[in-house]
Amino acid sequence: MKIERVAIIKDGSVADELRLLKGLEPDPMFRPRDSVVPYIEELINGLSEKKLMIFGRTEKNDSFTHGTITAHSIDSTSNESCLPVRLFKRIRADRRIKYKIKRFNPDLIISFGIYNQQPFLYKLSRDVGSVFLPIIVQSWIEPGCKIRKCLWRKAVKVIKKKNIPSIFVRGHYLADHLNKQFGLPQEKITIYYPRYDKKLYRQDNSRNPFDNRCYNLLFVGRLESDKGIEILPDLLDKLSQEIPELKFSIVGNGSREKWLEEKLLIIDKEQKHWEMVGYVEPLQIFDYFLNCNVYLMPTQREGFGKTAFEAGLCGAPIVASRVDNLEYMFDDRVDGMLIEWNDIDGFAKAILELYNDRDFAETIGRKISTKFRNIKMQTLTESLKELILNIEKKNK
Repeated sequence: MKIERVAIIKDGSVADELRLLKGLEPDPMFRPRDSVVPYIEELINGLSEKKLMIFGRTEKNDSFTHGTITAHSIDSTSNESCLPVRLFKRIRADRRIKYKIKRFNPDLIISFGIYNQQPFLYKLSRDVGSVFLPIIVQSWIEPGCKIRKCLWRKAVKVIKKKNIPSIFVRGHYLADHLNKQFGLPQEKITIYYPRYDKKLYRQDNSRNPFDNRCYNLLFVGRLESDKGIEILPDLLDKLSQEIPELKFSIVGNGSREKWLEEKLLIIDKEQKHWEMVGYVEPLQIFDYFLNCNVYLMPTQREGFGKTAFEAGLCGAPIVASRVDNLEYMFDDRVDGMLIEWNDIDGFAKAILELYNDRDFAETIGRKISTKFRNIKMQTLTESLKELILNIEKKNK
């Protein structure tokens, strides 16, 4: 069997992602959701010389073709409060994806994302006679909602299918999670890590975006509840009373941006101790990581923790939630500080300790950068190439 045509289904505005990757202008309102090593680039590099059709679930319809790659952004997500409207958009999008995939007739279907896509796409792979590869990016915790629970159970059955050649995960936490939660054998799970150009995390290449007279605390991420942003106002209130020169820089945007800004203004109307930076280009974020005094990550869930990994490469002292892969990344008080995700006092105490003991802060920053820079694991690109070679050899 020769793998020549590959369909990929993920979230995001893939048509604009492909335009940006090929050096063309995306929609002016487009904001990349990924980092300087975008998933779409890793996927395309791992499938070089293949004919690709990429689908992205997003809030608009759009298509773009470049050479042998076609990207379709499919309108299938909505902020509508009306459940029937949301379901209608989802069903309509699934039908469109199904129609295009059947016409494309891929040899391999890659499902990149959470559990609710897996049953539909696995069945579609059976219909067209293709190999199915799930790439899992978050832990699969059984949901409370009956509809979601039904999808979750079907997805669990899918990933246990013997005809799936491998399950790809980023980082060791998800591999252990799938093994312990569902009994998936470790040999069936492929672990990959992102890899970065060393120039990105060299201090002499950076441009300092901060005022060095300040103690610069940094948050980078989507401004959403699951990223722990609800604790930021109370944390600012506590820290600004203890650190006169504090400057808390919040990089990112999201649906809770206005709420967060209003709460911070109540605490510090003059904005002496905080700033909402907004969206920053992925390459420029490394300037923030390289020059901050502390990087804060109070997230509730984290499949991998890409911004923590990037900050660690740059040697930033990191205070993060004791959740998911972050517990795998850091040894508490050795190369990072781990706090229960909703413990405001705990986060404040850890940051104050780093503020008062700069030698300790420098030590944990140096240790985490050494640890992360010495990781020798395959990338998603390398893992995909290896898998395809094995599939083709097995089916000769």
